[in-house]
Amino acid sequence: MRKLLALLIFAVIFTHAQPKFHQLLHPIFRPLLFEINTFPGDSLINFYFSYRIPYNRVVFVKSGNRYEASVKINLELIDSVKNEITRQFEEKKIHVDNFDLTNQNEVYVQGLIGLKIPDGDYKILTFFTDNNINKEFDLHPLYRRLKISKKNFLRPVIVDNKQAECSNVKKYSLTNYDGDIPFSESEYEIIIPSKDTAEKSIVLTMINNDDTVYNQLVTESFIDKNSFNECDGKILFDNKGSNYFRNFIIKDFSRKLNEGELKFEIKTNEKSHKTEKFVKKVTWLNKPFPLLNPEFAIKALKYVEGDSVIDNLLSYKDSELYKKLFDYWKKYDPTPATAYNPLMNEYYTRIDYATKEFASIGSWNGANSDRGKVYIKFGKPQEVERASDESGRVVETWIYAKLNKKFIFVDKEGKGEFILVSG
Repeated sequence: MRKLLALLIFAVIFTHAQPKFHQLLHPIFRPLLFEINTFPGDSLINFYFSYRIPYNRVVFVKSGNRYEASVKINLELIDSVKNEITRQFEEKKIHVDNFDLTNQNEVYVQGLIGLKIPDGDYKILTFFTDNNINKEFDLHPLYRRLKISKKNFLRPVIVDNKQAECSNVKKYSLTNYDGDIPFSESEYEIIIPSKDTAEKSIVLTMINNDDTVYNQLVTESFIDKNSFNECDGKILFDNKGSNYFRNFIIKDFSRKLNEGELKFEIKTNEKSHKTEKFVKKVTWLNKPFPLLNPEFAIKALKYVEGDSVIDNLLSYKDSELYKKLFDYWKKYDPTPATAYNPLMNEYYTRIDYATKEFASIGSWNGANSDRGKVYIKFGKPQEVERASDESGRVVETWIYAKLNKKFIFVDKEGKGEFILVSG
């Protein structure tokens, strides 16, 4: 087991330096991710609808030497009291030169729709159209009370920890993952806007699944007329809003977070009895399918573990299985300082890929095939050769140059089920 995990760790490190092998879609399929941010003006609310569309959720067609997609986003806000409707739409055209990019979940196009609206109770409707297949998807309606809040602080905004450049000026880039904090090994920051620009510090407590993960005095901030702007494919903080805000910056926290609820408790100083509270989520957005069912995920360890280890893990209560699975992988975590385990993610992502890509007429589960088992253990080969033997059968050779390994598979019955004959 340790030898196999050492190979996995090697592959994880190597994979991080290479383009990602495409992933399966999240089971709760949505054509786009979006979030809503608002900044109060003097009489109107500055409303921003930002969205992110992974390339593998749209249909590309070949045009010459490249692949093209086209989408349209329609946004409707219906005032539930006045029954007034505000509409806006925009279109995005996407083109890539490499077909592999069309299957990527981590390559995406982003967009932004900004509106100025009166405060009130709104029904928010979103329609997404894939123009290449002329198919429209409507997302579940949202109901939001968009009022100029009496609170001093606005909802926390999640941004990337590296600022992006626009017109030679560096600005904070909206993470734009449904308003959630991604559960990953990447670092993120939080901006907490305050309407009181004279306030120089805040006391912030963050509670992640009942554990206090942050409790500090925050002094780093900047003052700006908050707004958002789209620039070079990113959604950036800008300074073209209606009012000034003091924006407090929170750093060095996100890698400690686990999936689940994240509560914010904000005070202007330690002696203050007034606390303003907000709630966000930490979400594993590209979570591999097996991890949605802890029992199944534990049984899927069979490709690298013996029955005794699996039986021991399955002996715990159902409510404990997910934690015990994380504890198991923690022993082999190449980044132990973070809650996210890239080795665990790599293993189950490989199972996802193998299940789909190596299925055959005789078996729907490609993970159990010979190619699937090799892929799960060693990852994507550096080179794949295809040929025919003297009997006309297809022969596939996988070459792992860095590991000095080679595997030869033969489709003996012509059903797409390749049998390992050497390796």
